[in-house]
Amino acid sequence: RKHALARLPRLEGRSCRRRPTQENGMHLIEPRRHARARGARWRHLPHLGHQTLHLDDCAVPAINLVSNEGTGFKNSMIGLDGARLDVAAICTGIARFAISEAVSRAKQRKADGNPIAEFQGLRWMMADMQTEYEAARLPGLAAAAKRGHELRYTREATFAKPHASEMVYKVTDSALQIHGGDGYSRDMNLERYIHDARIARIFDGSSEIHRNIIARMIMAEHD
Repeated sequence: RKHALARLPRLEGRSCRRRPTQENGMHLIEPRRHARARGARWRHLPHLGHQTLHLDDCAVPAINLVSNEGTGFKNSMIGLDGARLDVAAICTGIARFAISEAVSRAKQRKADGNPIAEFQGLRWMMADMQTEYEAARLPGLAAAAKRGHELRYTREATFAKPHASEMVYKVTDSALQIHGGDGYSRDMNLERYIHDARIARIFDGSSEIHRNIIARMIMAEHD
């Protein structure tokens, strides 16, 4: 059974990875050819579509073994580096748009006849948003530079993902605060930003898991 299979409007033409605990390696499964597939859509917050996929009487041909037997976990970890960097990039992109819309809103929205952008408290909030955004971009850029030169970037991606995902959650929350009641609406782009920002702290390794990994790195480096 495969949990959280993303973006699955139909099972036709899709494949998934399966690695039972009692077997080695990774296999590609083509549900239409090798199994009877059924799934139930989750009632989740708006984001990527997810399903639980059940594969009944599934026979996996040996030819579908990916890479060498016993290397499944290693290959998954290599792929996870790219996923972490991708999430970090998505988070910084969301934050950029959220900041832009928050600043525009602060210039337009008025209180007591003055744009709220003139209030010191809101200015400080926007300054903090931009500072958090700029700081979160740097680990991602460092990871992307190594990736572009085909160098290992596990360390940089491990720092980039949790930092960016925590940053975008704070930034989108502040952007909603600046929008006021109008921001709490499905008619605003901000509604999508907030949903996407929240899930980023969970998938491809939660922030808590990343903190454990980073702590292990630090302790190993200072032995």
